Amino acid sequence: MSIAGKIFYKLYHQPIQVVRSTLKTGLRRTVHINAGRKQMMQAAMDLNEVCYSDDITHRVYFLTGKKYWFQTAFCLYSLQLNAGVNIHATILDDGSFDDELERKVKRQFPTTVDIVRNSELVNYLDEKLPVTQFPVLRQRRIDYPHLRKLTDVHVLPGAEPKLVLDSDMLFFQQPHEMLNWLQNPKGFLFMRDVTQSYGYTLDLMKQLTGAAAMPDRLNVGVAGVVSSCIDWPKLEFWTEELLRREGSSYLQEQALTAMLAANVPYKFLNEADYKVCPSINSTTIPEILHHYVADSKYDYFVKGWPFFFSK
Repeated sequence: MSIAGKIFYKLYHQPIQVVRSTLKTGLRRTVHINAGRKQMMQAAMDLNEVCYSDDITHRVYFLTGKKYWFQTAFCLYSLQLNAGVNIHATILDDGSFDDELERKVKRQFPTTVDIVRNSELVNYLDEKLPVTQFPVLRQRRIDYPHLRKLTDVHVLPGAEPKLVLDSDMLFFQQPHEMLNWLQNPKGFLFMRDVTQSYGYTLDLMKQLTGAAAMPDRLNVGVAGVVSSCIDWPKLEFWTEELLRREGSSYLQEQALTAMLAANVPYKFLNEADYKVCPSINSTTIPEILHHYVADSKYDYFVKGWPFFFSK
């Protein structure tokens, strides 16, 4: 995006989006959401890693930075608290990390977090996805940071499966099914969305992949992907064609992930236990994992995270 475009976005589109969101959510709920977000940001500073004497250790991946670290901290803490085994996280810099944030992260999670800063990520990208051969992916990850959950995570050393988690999630029970996959990963692993949300027509996605069907309602809040199964030239072509033929979409990363999964074995976590767009209506939460997207932000910022301070 050009400088002029960024200025226009901040002065026009961003305020309009705020107004539309407020009208949709309601003024009172919006006030509560904003207050809850500020309280959550403050509370996140008091979170510290949870470790176990057990030798078993699993690794997960997050893309995060200054704006989202407080959410990442809560997601990681809630997972460590409920896992019953050691969970280590690789934190990928979304481009906003600085030394102060790195010190904060390492102070809270001194032995269970590794941070890969942007300069190091660029070196991995240059090695595996050089700009001359992958111009679309390299530019798109700049214009559309969500794509970095594919590009940046899976250019890291190692062809093994990598489990990427979104930050806007909370774990409330031991995630047995997810831990079993981490212990013995077979195929890809995802959450089930409430609706089909790919941002592109299924006909185009099937045409590009040659697949008979796309995975139904795939959600990348939990995305276990085998790095060695990613055909980067195909991903470059798919990304270019989706943009050329149907334009940009906020959901493109989810669409591309579904396209990668279409021709390989994959499984979904139980959608009753691993809930997308949840609603909290009691003092107990029966589900294992909540992914707070779309209209569930009130449940996240007002009801969800305080649960960990009421135990």
